[in-house]
Amino acid sequence: MPVSPPPTLPDDPVALADLSRRFATHARMIRVRTRGRLGEIMAAVVFPRTRRDGVLYDQKTFPTPYGLRRLDNFLPAPAGDSSGGEALAGGEALEAKMTFVVASRRIRTQIAKDAYLLRQGVVRRVTWVLYKGGSRRLKALLAANRIAIIDGWENLHAADDAPDPC
Repeated sequence: MPVSPPPTLPDDPVALADLSRRFATHARMIRVRTRGRLGEIMAAVVFPRTRRDGVLYDQKTFPTPYGLRRLDNFLPAPAGDSSGGEALAGGEALEAKMTFVVASRRIRTQIAKDAYLLRQGVVRRVTWVLYKGGSRRLKALLAANRIAIIDGWENLHAADDAPDPC
């Protein structure tokens, strides 16, 4: 089977600059998506070690008056939990944010959706993991809506995880 020659770069400097910009844009999008997904997976450490296998990553969506809320991580209530209702009622939700977060319109809408899910008993706890921190206004909004905050990498651990003896 003949081997095809490698693609050549354009000779035109404008076309080359355009190709370079498109490559940089695609590379940036891949990096952002990968980093976000990694943050979601790492944040699952907040859940008790014995239940981590039950975490639904980026799969559970709930309707709210503000639109659908897709949760980064959702841990359904344990079987036999008396929180009642649907099998998923009373679960725990976790939102992972990989960059410094401010209270933008999009973020305020996410907070409103999470607060609605808490008030309705759809989830019993919502936690936001702010890997690189958040603005004072954001933290005040989260606290006012009974949303727990884990601020920074160093605070990312489950309550049931014992410190490493080493």
